[in-house]
Amino acid sequence: MRARRSLFVALATSIGAVLALLVPGTAAASDYNIATASSGPSGNYWYYCVTDTGVEGCYQPYGDLFYVRDTKANGQSAEVRWYNNLNGSPYRQGTCRNNLGSGHWGVCDKDFREDSTIRFGVDGVGNDARLYSPTLYA
Repeated sequence: MRARRSLFVALATSIGAVLALLVPGTAAASDYNIATASSGPSGNYWYYCVTDTGVEGCYQPYGDLFYVRDTKANGQSAEVRWYNNLNGSPYRQGTCRNNLGSGHWGVCDKDFREDSTIRFGVDGVGNDARLYSPTLYA
């Protein structure tokens, strides 16, 4: 009887472990990227921008590009913080940080699912992101 109970406990524990790996969590996966040098958003593509003190950030759905520019020479970097939802739930989130200095644009190239939405804010690092875009389609 004791051997049968031990076998049952081992089997139940194994099944529970496998099921825990298969069930998606509620936390969104997080990315952190350092922007590479760029000339900024341009061309014939639609993009949406948000500006706050010391920082400007833009999202271009075609190519899933985040542009970020430091607009204040204060020794702080500039960031775009983005949130990606899928079916109304958090899916991914991340940061695109520009360490290139004041006046310089940087870009982070992402790859979002076409059936997801994006929301992003800008931050002059040291401040909390205060201004956010509306919800945009990826």
